[in-house]
Amino acid sequence: MRISIIGCGNMGTAYARSFRKYGLVSQQELHLVLRREEQSAAIQSLCRICTTIDERVSESDLIPTPLLRSAWGSRPMQPAPS
Repeated sequence: MRISIIGCGNMGTAYARSFRKYGLVSQQELHLVLRREEQSAAIQSLCRICTTIDERVSESDLIPTPLLRSAWGSRPMQPAPS
């Protein structure tokens, strides 16, 4: 199973640690999308890290987005185009 976590603050990091701790995903199959490069040092051993949503994310089986509502700005969430 491939998992990409978009947003790795406290909650996203907790998800990543749990997925690895319980063997739900390997380091190669876990991708974290970070907003800032400086966040990567603390979680680099858990997963693959990227700063943009790329093809690895679009090929994932599960994509949790543990973001605060303020991270979305004032725009309402829109459904994905079909």
